[in-house]
Amino acid sequence: MNEEMGTEMNSTEMKEEKGNQISISFASVGINEERSQIISNRIAGRLSKLSETSAERYIFRVPDKLRKGKEAYEPETLAIGPYHHTKTNLKQMEKHKLTYLQDLLARRAESNVESYIRALILLEEKARKAYAEEIIYSKNDFVEMLLLDGCFIIEFFRKYRNPGLRNVDDPIFGMNLMLKVLRDLILFENQIPFFILVRLFDMTTFSSEEIDLIGLITSSLTDLFPGYNPSRVTKVHADGVELIDHILGLMYETWSSSFLDLLTDPAKPLPLEFINCTTELQRAGIKFEKSVGCDSWLDIKFKNGVIKIPPLVVGVVTESVFKNLIAYEEYKFDPRSNWKCVTDYVVFMDSLIKSSNDVKKLRHHQIIENWLGGDERVCAMFENLGKNVFFHSTKFCYSRVFKDVNICTKQQWNVWIAQWNIWIANLRRTYFKTPWSVISFMAAVALLLLTCIQTIFAILQCNSVTH
Repeated sequence: MNEEMGTEMNSTEMKEEKGNQISISFASVGINEERSQIISNRIAGRLSKLSETSAERYIFRVPDKLRKGKEAYEPETLAIGPYHHTKTNLKQMEKHKLTYLQDLLARRAESNVESYIRALILLEEKARKAYAEEIIYSKNDFVEMLLLDGCFIIEFFRKYRNPGLRNVDDPIFGMNLMLKVLRDLILFENQIPFFILVRLFDMTTFSSEEIDLIGLITSSLTDLFPGYNPSRVTKVHADGVELIDHILGLMYETWSSSFLDLLTDPAKPLPLEFINCTTELQRAGIKFEKSVGCDSWLDIKFKNGVIKIPPLVVGVVTESVFKNLIAYEEYKFDPRSNWKCVTDYVVFMDSLIKSSNDVKKLRHHQIIENWLGGDERVCAMFENLGKNVFFHSTKFCYSRVFKDVNICTKQQWNVWIAQWNIWIANLRRTYFKTPWSVISFMAAVALLLLTCIQTIFAILQCNSVTH
């Protein structure tokens, strides 16, 4: 009986244990499902943000691979947008932003900014999505920043173009900060969306104002990069301002659009063969000329043994301008074209310039105008620009120029070798018709050498006797 009772008790305990195991298993399943749902929702949220990033965001930080020499990408006097807004060395310009806003309101006889704030509130979310990094500012702080930065930019360009709008004590123009401010306004990381500028410009335009926003900005950028032609903006006007990302994007479009129109995808990619420097190409018979009347400073041509290059003025901000355009080109998504024309231009010029002597030769042909000082500084600039740039070897803007120059160079060397062989053949035919003429020539050479040696020994012996 005890055995039976023990058996019954054991079986009961086993059932209870199994019941506990089953309940524990069900609890574990419930927890796992809950965790799975949480993680799945988090991934889905991140994926939705990723789709927004690729389609809507276009104001980035400079990538690490390009960031060597970071001073070329960082503002010196003025912060525009959120990336550099908290830097203490740029705080002084915040007062000038308020002053420019005050000038704008006074000129329009307005006492407050409510209408502008209401307009920007409607654009706040769209503007926030333009930045690749998460914006830590509150909605109100972000709108305030857009208003002050946007109005400052528009007022600055208006005052830049029309000196009559400037205050007598304006330090930006009076202290010759104009070039520094211009330079800061085209930095890759120092931007606000262009549609913000368009909205504020439209709201503050006078009927007597004869120029639109694009013309206002592009005409002012001439001093930043001499040789830049603001009249070549018809392509940008035709496409519409909605395709412009920001001021740097506007500069890129007005510089590159006419040149990109000339490019066509080759049926078969040309192998990329680099060319020699200017000095070596000239020795090989290649000539250089300044290109005149071309639509773009990127439009380099080679024909009949002559490389024609549009003139380039190299100044104190040239390197920074090129570096920021290259950074923009790295991130720019253009379904019409995958060409990287500014990057390719830098690679081309870096191939031509390997020493100060190369710069001197290009200056002689008025292709380069040096405002930096010594030619070695221009050489160093292109050397720095050529580092860490990435270009498409199968889709290089100047691959045809490179190929044709190399073919012409090889042909020229072949001509010189042929001329040398002809000269040697004529020499043999004229002066070495018989073996005796060859022997006579060699004897004359030997006699000349012996005479030289005898003279040297005589001089050395005379010097030793004197001492």
